[in-house]
Amino acid sequence: MRRKETLAERRIREARERGLFDGLEGTGEPISDLHIERPAGWWANRLLKTERSKLKRSNLDHTIQSSMAQIWRLPSELEVRKRVVELNALIRDYNVVTNLDPRDLLDATEVVATWRRLGLAGT
Repeated sequence: MRRKETLAERRIREARERGLFDGLEGTGEPISDLHIERPAGWWANRLLKTERSKLKRSNLDHTIQSSMAQIWRLPSELEVRKRVVELNALIRDYNVVTNLDPRDLLDATEVVATWRRLGLAGT
């Protein structure tokens, strides 16, 4: 008796028939780190670290966005540069602990140029 094909199996079969799996990177090659012994739970630990990094990234992005709104209203270039230094310290701290792509530091010169162009100083 033949069992019924599930939706997932059908979609995989159809994709295979359309050639969507042809020429994928690594096809036919051995898994590069298969020989490495790992402690129990390694995958869960990696997943947890990644999810924590995503949350830290989200919090950092929120802090930067809200700080930029405040920066545009600062009364002096010196204060703008000081705040950029503070934000870059937060970014550096994040970059040290993340396993995601690091976040680029803010360019103080560009931030000051935007601050001047917006003309919001002291408003």
